[in-house]
Amino acid sequence: MEKLKILLWNCRGSSSPLSNKKAEETIKRIGPQITLLTETNGSTFNHYKSMFNYERIDHGNGKGTGVSIENRNLSTGYLTVNFKDTEGRILSVKFNSYININILLIYAPASIPRRNAFIIAAKNLIKDQKIKHDIIAGDFNADHNNNSHYGIGIRSIIEESNLKDIGANNNIATFSRSNSRLDRIYCKPTMVGSNPLRVHEDIYNKSDHTPISIDLKMNNNSANDININNIKIEKLPWTLCKETLADPTIHEEISQIIENNKQYINTLDDWIHFKNYTIRHHLKKQQNLIKKEKNKKKSRLHRLIEREDLYPGQRKQLEDEMEELLKEEEANKQWETKLKLHLNQETPSRYLTSKLKKRKKDRSIFQIKNKDGTIVSEKVEIAKCFLEFYQEQYDEKPDNESKHKELLDKWIVDKQYISRLSLDSAITPKEVNNAIKNSNPHKSPGLDGINAALYRNHSASLSTILAKVFNDTLTNQKEINPKFKEGFITTLFKKGDELQIANRRPITLLNTDYKLLSKIINNRLLAVTKKIINKFQNGFVPNRYIQDNIQIMKEVIERANKSRNSTTLITFFDFNKAFDSISHKSIRRTLSHIGIPKTIVELIMNLLKETTNKIKINDFLVGHITVNRGTKQGDPLSPTIFALVMEALLIDILKENEIKGFK
Repeated sequence: MEKLKILLWNCRGSSSPLSNKKAEETIKRIGPQITLLTETNGSTFNHYKSMFNYERIDHGNGKGTGVSIENRNLSTGYLTVNFKDTEGRILSVKFNSYININILLIYAPASIPRRNAFIIAAKNLIKDQKIKHDIIAGDFNADHNNNSHYGIGIRSIIEESNLKDIGANNNIATFSRSNSRLDRIYCKPTMVGSNPLRVHEDIYNKSDHTPISIDLKMNNNSANDININNIKIEKLPWTLCKETLADPTIHEEISQIIENNKQYINTLDDWIHFKNYTIRHHLKKQQNLIKKEKNKKKSRLHRLIEREDLYPGQRKQLEDEMEELLKEEEANKQWETKLKLHLNQETPSRYLTSKLKKRKKDRSIFQIKNKDGTIVSEKVEIAKCFLEFYQEQYDEKPDNESKHKELLDKWIVDKQYISRLSLDSAITPKEVNNAIKNSNPHKSPGLDGINAALYRNHSASLSTILAKVFNDTLTNQKEINPKFKEGFITTLFKKGDELQIANRRPITLLNTDYKLLSKIINNRLLAVTKKIINKFQNGFVPNRYIQDNIQIMKEVIERANKSRNSTTLITFFDFNKAFDSISHKSIRRTLSHIGIPKTIVELIMNLLKETTNKIKINDFLVGHITVNRGTKQGDPLSPTIFALVMEALLIDILKENEIKGFK
């Protein structure tokens, strides 16, 4: 984040639905990240966090009081409260980002006697808290040069923090009735950018105070493509949005593009080139046009609403039109958030949703511990920690081949049954179509930005094309283009020390076409697992439910407690980094042992080996890392591969004579 846009405004009330709606219209026109509101007329303290990348802290004591601080982009930082007063006039918060910023917001009383009492209490409160503020802002209800007891007190607070009065040079009034600059922003001189403070006199608003805003410099590396110390940091990839998907004209154009080019798409490389440089290029172009048209419409409405010669009915009509636009934007934002909540199919979406709703630390990583245990906060250092951790995680490790073969020899498999399944038969358009239909359109896309919704809209034509290119890869055993396999890793905090990367679950977001091929192969393997996986393994096998094992465990414990002559030992084993730690050699040995056809084995290994992943940290991507072991959480094949590889160990335990089990 190179700059931080801050808005300060006495909004003259935002506690009722109507006043909040009108305040929201003004704020959205200006588009700040941090909004500082005074005279909100709130009556309580509340820290509200929305799942839609937004948070707000309200503090008030009824009409004529109230301050609020909003953060409209949780991916670049989040708010925590430092302290507050008892009157609903002072609120100090920390904006937690790569550079932490302490902000003090003040709404001073209007009457002189109350201001004098207020400044005494305010100075004592601020002194006791011993917090160095980087920004002090508010409606001070007096000019900066006011020489009263109150005015001198305010200046002493500012001077003790060594802050600069941002609007002093222009000295434009923010309060129309007294033509005074009551609303001011003070900040560190090093944070002041080249653009001066802006007084938004041109924006029609419901208050007699004019909003003011400023872009402050953040001394950290931007999320645009840069390369520092061989660590590449780049912005997040383009993503297909709901509005583009909802446009029937665009779908007609895509259908025509597919029809005109389908005869030229015969290999996976042909498909990748067509998808990335024709379909994706067209979608990006149309999406940009939609965005430009919407911005033009908003600008036109802004200009009309701000005209003073409008009749009330005309203004109401324009405001209603603007509200519809804002509602559309909110709906699109919610849809994009829904994409983020469905991170991978194999984890229950309710679980992931609750995780993402409750834990802002899942989305915001502004400090992390390196391998020495030292806390780092610079963007490049954080990126370096993640790259080192996950590269080591996915580096190939030696496995015990002889011991694994010994385990496999104890696992007797009906290979004739597997042979009859014809797992290596040609992939049909029907299989592709079923995979598309069973893909959730709300799942996050991979690096190409194209989610399953587009494939579902064009399933008839794409099923035929993809069946052809998938069969070419299967039959000719070609090396799969790295672009087809690449993805990016996002992480979810699990438990423990949130500064330890090891306590985060990596989930790989893959391109939809990759997941379709993986899903097709997985559907074929599931016919194997339900036949050869032992009856006690209820995870990752069709028509088996892990809840059954929980119920069995409860019954075992109850029976053991009732039996006086029984000595029962129950052990639980947790496979640390289970999906990530399986060696690729053990996967190949397992698949060959159970009789999976060679062409399918080679295709699976081709999908797994030497894939490259970037890592998503907040609002940027870093790296890449090369994956030489494990299966990807987020890949439809991963749970099935894990169950098959683990089966040899489970069979060995079941055949161990000294482990009698419970009957």
